[in-house]
Amino acid sequence: MDKTPDVLYSEREKRINDAIQLKVPDRVPFFPLTPVIAAKYAGISMKEAFYDPAIWYNANKQMNIELQPDIIFPAQSFFSGQVYDAVDCKQLMWPGHGIPDDTHHQYVEQEYMKQDEYATLLEDPSDFTLRTYLPRVFGTLTAFNMLPPLQLFLFGYVSVSLMPLFNLPGFASAIESLRKASVEAAKWANANTSYLEEMKNLGFPCSHIAQTLAPFDLISDVLRGMRGSLTDMFRQPDKLLAAVEKLYPTVLWLALFVAKMRGNPRVYIPLHRGADGFMSEEQFETFYWPTLKRLILDIIKDGLTPVVFWEGTYDSRLK
Repeated sequence: MDKTPDVLYSEREKRINDAIQLKVPDRVPFFPLTPVIAAKYAGISMKEAFYDPAIWYNANKQMNIELQPDIIFPAQSFFSGQVYDAVDCKQLMWPGHGIPDDTHHQYVEQEYMKQDEYATLLEDPSDFTLRTYLPRVFGTLTAFNMLPPLQLFLFGYVSVSLMPLFNLPGFASAIESLRKASVEAAKWANANTSYLEEMKNLGFPCSHIAQTLAPFDLISDVLRGMRGSLTDMFRQPDKLLAAVEKLYPTVLWLALFVAKMRGNPRVYIPLHRGADGFMSEEQFETFYWPTLKRLILDIIKDGLTPVVFWEGTYDSRLK
């Protein structure tokens, strides 16, 4: 007799949780990591996949039904091409934009935060993000670098004297680009929610919704770049460590907030720069491990499950 989707869902969730809790499951869980392979599986191009949510999520549904995994990897690893187009994203090349239509997304690594900007970041991360970082990352938001320090708006009614700044060239189009991106992002978010609900009704748990980064990786991946962050370990280690500590609450908040809001207790943490080939064991124990360990333990303390993806070789770190 065929099992109902509810029974399959319960069995799969138990199988996964037994493995997480170091119990012996009824069998080895089948968990394929499939962030983009559904496109090739369904015979569509990457550009088709990331410019049409209906096509993309249907491809994932088809693949899951045929492969019957115990747990599915989220299909929304990247937002749509329309979202990135709307804000002229500089950090990525995506199918049909800078790379061929059937090529996976490519990250454009640069020093989006300069080596002498640690003090600005540490003084006010939000101000730095809005007025310095975003104009470098999104081409449509270059006008934001003309804003005055955000603290000036604390003067309340007096700060209306700053309002003419928002009429400078570029501000209207910047706001319009965000509005357009938000409309497209909402389409994909709604499609993703419907897809996950349909998969649940078919008996497939989702591995995670929430995702965060090791604090060092937040700086290395998207702010300083690999070269910048690794040289900072030698040239300005105190500033690097201070930034790692400063950004830790943001990294943790992202994990807890999304996991609780979406009702999925697992938090995905892909690791990058901490692997054997990127830094010595001593550097790992100084710059990388302390806040990563704290992140893992704080997530557990909050009743959630960290899903740590040790990407690369971590043999020297096993102890």
